[in-house]
Amino acid sequence: MLNYFFDRLSLKQLEKTCYLVIKLDSNTNKF
Repeated sequence: MLNYFFDRLSLKQLEKTCYLVIKLDSNTNKF
């Protein structure tokens, strides 16, 4: 159960990181 929780946590973290990278990427593409 705890393992599952950490899995979900890292997944969320990964999602956030990917989202930020994509956001940054699109921002730099605008310029």
